[in-house]
Amino acid sequence: MALFIKICIYIVFLIFYALFIYFSNKLTQKTIKVVYEQKNIFFFSLFVSIYGVFFIFLSVWLLTRYYDFMFYGLLIAGGVLGFFVSSILWAVLGSPKTSWGAQILWDGMQIPLRHTWFPLVQIILGIVFLLYPIAAGWIYFSNDVPSSAATLGIFRATLIMLMSGMVMQIIPAALILISASLNEESRSRVLVNKISDFVSYGLIASVILWAFGLAKMDQDVGLGQIPMTLSWIVVIALVALLVLAYILPYVVGVQRRKALLQTLADSQSGKIENILDVLHFPDPLATKQTKFSEIQDKIDLELQNFFKEYPGLMLAADFEQARTGNLPGELETLRPAYEKCREQDPRIQHVEYLDKIDKEIEDIQSTISDIDAGDLEKDALDEYQTAYKSRLEQMRGSKKDEKKGNPKLLLGIVALFGAIIGPTLSGVGNKIWELISSAAVK
Repeated sequence: MALFIKICIYIVFLIFYALFIYFSNKLTQKTIKVVYEQKNIFFFSLFVSIYGVFFIFLSVWLLTRYYDFMFYGLLIAGGVLGFFVSSILWAVLGSPKTSWGAQILWDGMQIPLRHTWFPLVQIILGIVFLLYPIAAGWIYFSNDVPSSAATLGIFRATLIMLMSGMVMQIIPAALILISASLNEESRSRVLVNKISDFVSYGLIASVILWAFGLAKMDQDVGLGQIPMTLSWIVVIALVALLVLAYILPYVVGVQRRKALLQTLADSQSGKIENILDVLHFPDPLATKQTKFSEIQDKIDLELQNFFKEYPGLMLAADFEQARTGNLPGELETLRPAYEKCREQDPRIQHVEYLDKIDKEIEDIQSTISDIDAGDLEKDALDEYQTAYKSRLEQMRGSKKDEKKGNPKLLLGIVALFGAIIGPTLSGVGNKIWELISSAAVK
């Protein structure tokens, strides 16, 4: 192929790649709207999958003149299979009872604040995306087209780029799954939604392991009339992907949520008990004032430590301080998600509770000052004592139970799905790479 023609084709490839990045960003913005509205999320995920497959097909074809409809067809089929599996799991969960979409967006906003290393991962993965056209161009201009070296090299480069995209999707989902602020229904919705991507991700991961010689042929199996080779390395890798990226974060998140709710409940009831202790003991009024000030100091210290433990709450403070706007464009678009789920975030409710208790203590101190000045009788404090006793009894007797659904059944179906799909994707990935390699040699 003449150099001039190769340069023209490469320029077309660069234009197409730039358009792909641009529309991918647009799709990301659209994803925010789809998740917030909780409508057509599976159909949208399937569309995004097909959009990605189209890019892979066109970019590889432009630089190699090679196409493998089996590979692209299986990627689309994987998205369709994931769609049906997620639909079944969605039916297991039943109709949504909470604004899970808003909660997911609100939690996703906090990821860079909770995990300071995450922006670095984004930068590294972004560099991979920038290096892809450079690496593909180097392979393209260093080899004849069509040729085995060009086809296999560009396929491998494209697979690395796809792996970066997978990681960019998997890590945020896993970080959301482990979040303690997410209620169980929202967490289950995240798991079900991401399972729809697992077949496509698993197929790409399988092909990558075969393409770079990391898998070895362990056992011959068959899928219908199609003979395939099973690699236990690939199977273990895919099962590990399912467990580490989906199941384990889900289980950890559930346990962290339980621990958080218990900690907040103990803290809130503890503040009432501290107030009752001061009101009950017959200390001088000045001593009571001092003890109430000490409780306020403890509240201030707890709030400071709470914001350090959950730095994402600083976003909530930003939203509260700018109720009428004046936020960066990206944050302003996410404001509705915060407004919709703030009542469901136990951390925000805890901060507001502590602020309320602090103000109530100020009111008690004002009453003590009036008693000390002779403006009120000393038994004026009895009303506070009665009210706080009643509140404490209500807190102890009204233990909140979240809508739990059926997490064990959900995890059981996901695990069964992984046990079936892992060996299948191992064999399919090997077959795809064999077809690509044999066709490239011709």
